[in-house]
Amino acid sequence: PDTMEVVTLQLGHYASMVGAHFWNIQEAQLDYSGAQVVEEGNPDNGAKVDPGVLFRTGETLRGEPTFSPRVLIMDLQGGLKALPKEGLLYGAPGQPSDATWQGEMQTIRAAEQPRGRYMEELDTAEAQGESAPDVPLASTEVESWSDYLRTYLHPRSIDVIQEFRHQDPALSFDAFWLGRELMGQPSTPYLDTLEDSTRLFMEECDAPQGIQIFADSDNGWAGVLGATLEMLRDTYDKKTITVFGMHSPQHSLGFEPSDDPLLAQTKLQFHRNHRTRSAAYSMYVANEHASLYVPMSTNTTWSSGPGARARQFGQQLIYDVSSRYHTSALLATAIDGVTAPFRTTSRDVTWNHAVAGLYSETSTRTAALLMSLPFLQDGNPLSTQLSRHTQGGASLRSSLTSLFPSHESSVAPRFGVYSLRGTNDIPLTPTLEEMRQQQSMTALDRCTTATEMFSRYLGQSAPATKFLGHCVATSTPTRSPFPRIFSPKRNKTMPLVALEAGGNLTAATTVLVHEFKRLGYKPSFCADWQLEDHQTMLSTLQSALEE
Repeated sequence: PDTMEVVTLQLGHYASMVGAHFWNIQEAQLDYSGAQVVEEGNPDNGAKVDPGVLFRTGETLRGEPTFSPRVLIMDLQGGLKALPKEGLLYGAPGQPSDATWQGEMQTIRAAEQPRGRYMEELDTAEAQGESAPDVPLASTEVESWSDYLRTYLHPRSIDVIQEFRHQDPALSFDAFWLGRELMGQPSTPYLDTLEDSTRLFMEECDAPQGIQIFADSDNGWAGVLGATLEMLRDTYDKKTITVFGMHSPQHSLGFEPSDDPLLAQTKLQFHRNHRTRSAAYSMYVANEHASLYVPMSTNTTWSSGPGARARQFGQQLIYDVSSRYHTSALLATAIDGVTAPFRTTSRDVTWNHAVAGLYSETSTRTAALLMSLPFLQDGNPLSTQLSRHTQGGASLRSSLTSLFPSHESSVAPRFGVYSLRGTNDIPLTPTLEEMRQQQSMTALDRCTTATEMFSRYLGQSAPATKFLGHCVATSTPTRSPFPRIFSPKRNKTMPLVALEAGGNLTAATTVLVHEFKRLGYKPSFCADWQLEDHQTMLSTLQSALEE
């Protein structure tokens, strides 16, 4: 069957931090020939992930095969740190040719950015023909997504916006109208470059399934997202476009606004207001042009101000709630988990089917991503572990933590897509001898495949919910440079991830829309954003909630 490829876009620095973890997870499932790593076990215990869905093949200058993500990345100047814009897939960029000028010359070089500690040790290991190092990184060591991205990128994967600098307090890229205005200027080539590069990757595909976008949705990248979605929808009218909107912890740009306490408080309040307006704009443009919009945050609220709390995932997962390195790893694990069943070799269902099911049950194109991490433990059979999750009045709802701001998982949705990873790493059922000793055999013990068992569990746990349930054979790799957030340490984990529509999702969205309405229109922000634009956006968001 056709591979049904997916092209990925990453817009913004935090989105690329999520993306770096996401690509490390995918890369860990490849061997050096690019084939799928197949673990031993029951072949019926879940489908195998097909790397061809996300990766493109090529060759180095020496004829060696390469496998690079089919991804396009946009970041601000300085956001790449030591990574060259052309990437390192074909070696370091060459030096400029000798100049022909015979007169006096003066060479001025910018200070070289240091490589991250993990990347330096990885370079050393590869040069010596050794396996990747196991290097625990502290949050303070990570300044950029390039500090831990193991995957080699295609030379056309990265584009850098020159008008703004990463973490520049003097000119913060923290409001949607900045990105909207930038992308609308005829003199800036970014949208044309993105369109050309997207077309290059799409034309390489045999049967492209669609486009997925990781985007910073609460700062200036919201404006870039709007222009990008409009361009993509005009070009690929029939393709599924899924947007995962990232909300980072604390400041959306990852730095404190000022050393002066009084000035810092004023700038912080402006920033929070900009963040709310940008988040609302992302939802507005995504509902207008995307097939599905999934806002994601480890915070419980849309705002990072007073009252914001961090999500908790249980006693076995301890993470730095203020760290963009840690929180982005959690978001990447959730995205990988929910999309993995639609990137397998089985081809029994596509992402388009899942999106259609979600969209049929909600008035907006918005869905919530929820996760239980870890859901399964090593050792005990799958049937035993699933049975324990239904004992003592426990339910699927109590196991899941929502990643949708202002949303709680207590109310069952109308439709859900559920994915369970790692079913090949544990036995399916107890042995006959173990069942005799227990003097019991549950309905789950009678199942012959992991998918059948998982579907029966979902039917018992959420009888009022329409659902698609899928199992993926392999666990999610969490080896270095994935942060050490599990206790005890794990090199792989078995999450349960859900993508849900309906339920109390409308109430969570209403919180954002009401806050946007309260802030009102400010004509001084941008000449390109008029009162009529503001009123149209507010009316569209309110109408979607009322349907």
